[in-house]
Amino acid sequence: MWNKTKILKFILIIVLLLISCQKKQPDWPRDIMTSMWVPGEAQKVSYYTLKGTYQVKYKIDECYPAMKVIETIVSEMKTQGWKRLEFDSLNPKIKLNHARASGGMWSDFSDQDGNNISQWIEDWEDAQKNVVRYGLRYQTKSKVNENTCSLEVVVIFLPFKILENKGSVNP
Repeated sequence: MWNKTKILKFILIIVLLLISCQKKQPDWPRDIMTSMWVPGEAQKVSYYTLKGTYQVKYKIDECYPAMKVIETIVSEMKTQGWKRLEFDSLNPKIKLNHARASGGMWSDFSDQDGNNISQWIEDWEDAQKNVVRYGLRYQTKSKVNENTCSLEVVVIFLPFKILENKGSVNP
């Protein structure tokens, strides 16, 4: 039989488990956090830094071709004053998906494990020449189509000094 002490311990354990499962945001500068759109329904959210960049990775349930997600990113970034780039900030001779003559086609390729990948890249620049890159990706064993609904998103905040050191920007 459960006594009050056991019940209180049980409730405390449940509360601690629920708190530990929440999506924890890092203590990054506000302008960096607000430039990285993460929807409330995002799953497996992880925040990290890598070689001077700020990154967030998550999954959402959004079927191919994720036009709702892309439109939301465009709206969010424009509202914050970011400029959508036509060319890849890391490979300046390559046009980004939305700017291609084909009218915004996803890039399709196979990886070394035989997975079919469909990828969409968006680069956005602010007044200080920082860049935010959104990488959207579907990965399947069969051909990606409208029944493919597990979307992986990586958002990278690239400070201008990082891009400048890589020689990817014009002075």
